[in-house]
Parts: sequence; structure tokens; C-alpha cells
Amino acid sequence: MPNIKDHLLFDVILKWEGIISDKTKTEKVHNFIDERIPRHHYDLDDDLTEVMVRSWTDKRSGDQVTLTDYIRVAFGHLVIDETWDKNEPLIFNLRKALSLFKRRRFNTKKYKSSMI
Repeated sequence: MPNIKDHLLFDVILKWEGIISDKTKTEKVHNFIDERIPRHHYDLDDDLTEVMVRSWTDKRSGDQVTLTDYIRVAFGHLVIDETWDKNEPLIFNLRKALSLFKRRRFNTKKYKSSMI
């Protein structure tokens, strides 16, 4: 499994790609995923995971950009956990995760409150 440094490095890539803002602090998102979503969260259905992530995001304060970034970072965390191969170099794991992240269109996710 990747460690927190690997997840934060993936966040840097998301920032370089313009997928999230370079001002967003992402550590709390990773803490949430690791503490609140089951250990093998990459086995969860994307729709169920999205409900859990949006429920958590609804309880955070922030503007639309920041809350959208939290959604994208959460899915980035899940994708990198899903694709991680400890036998592969770090750069390979990061590229593979970014490719899957975009293929699943997580880069287009936007925050919208689930509390309507």
C-alpha cells in the first residue's frame, strides 16, 4: 500500500495537471479516507464511495473550489490504493493512477451538496 507521502505526491501531480488548486490543503482528506472508509476501499463501488465522500465533504467548510478539490483528492487516494504495485517504481505507480483517475473521469467531479 502507498504511504501518506505517496498520496501527497499524487496530490502534487493533480495540482500540476490543474485538476486541483495549488492552495488546497489535502492531508485531512487522506486522514478521512484512511480512518473512515474500509481498509480495502478500492473494492467499493464508485457510487457508494461517492456517497461516503460527499457526506464527509458536506460537513467541511470551504468554497466550491476547495470542496471540489476534496472530492477529487479522495478519489485520487482511492485510485492510487487500487493501482499500487509495490514491485513497480514510484513513477510508474503514479502514472498508472493518473491514467485511471482520468479514465474514470474523476478529474471532472464537482462538489454539490448532498444535503438538499
